[in-house]
Amino acid sequence: ASFDHPQGMALHEQTLYVADNENDLIRKIDLQAKQVTTIAGTGEQGPAWPGIEKLTPNSELPERWVGKPLETGVNSPWALWVHEDDLYIAMAGPHQIWKMTLDGSEIGPYAGNGREDIVDGPLLPKTPYTQGYSSFAQPSGLTSDGTWLYVADSEGSSIRAVPFDPEAETQTVVGSNHLPYGRLFAFGDQDGQGEEVLLQHALGVVYHEGNIYVADTYNNKIKVVNVEQKTCKTIAGTGQPGADDATGTFDEPEGITYAKGIVYVADTNNHLFRTIDLANGNKVGTLVIEGLKAQ
Repeated sequence: ASFDHPQGMALHEQTLYVADNENDLIRKIDLQAKQVTTIAGTGEQGPAWPGIEKLTPNSELPERWVGKPLETGVNSPWALWVHEDDLYIAMAGPHQIWKMTLDGSEIGPYAGNGREDIVDGPLLPKTPYTQGYSSFAQPSGLTSDGTWLYVADSEGSSIRAVPFDPEAETQTVVGSNHLPYGRLFAFGDQDGQGEEVLLQHALGVVYHEGNIYVADTYNNKIKVVNVEQKTCKTIAGTGQPGADDATGTFDEPEGITYAKGIVYVADTNNHLFRTIDLANGNKVGTLVIEGLKAQ
């Protein structure tokens, strides 16, 4: 088995799903059999709308934009999330959220009109690229509270919320959707509430008890967003790149997760795993795992 720049993963029972980014594939790993299988993608970048390349000017639009997973090209899958019987995919290339059934029967866009932007609204238009529907900008991280799928929308430096209810609409938790124009360029480093908040190319998110912990990658910080209040505050990081536990510095942190009171961070440019102890004043540490051997 081999991969090319694998990015996001999602664990479901004894199966680990992998977004094999540079290969434009979705893979799965049977953890008991230690077997890798490709479950979606052709190995070539696909369009935002499955089957659109086969349409002619006289063709009628399909009722649903879906295809068979192994016959449908995907484009830069970045993060994955399992909810009930579906695998949700942050499809960074076409700026959409896709959905694939775990039984492998179909795959296709779930939210996003394919325009790179930060726009709230209904999930998916029938006609490709129709304005007035939700738009994303290189979605790169996924997490959930069971009702909403939260998205680190990296190019728009925003945190978005996508409903699992297909009749509901996409919302922005914090970010620049309120601006009349220039939404992709409204980035920075500012804590606050709602429209005041500025992030810079956040790549990772994890939800825990009403909060979304955010790897604010280009700001070299870890922040926490309260979903209900739509507030954002920095819990670790000075803004300057570094690898010091005492001052709590990071260098472009990307991955983030939570377990038993600890936020774990993939501190990418430092080639380290870092920890933040939430019960101990957000104390930053470096994770050391003893006894590991390469195989």
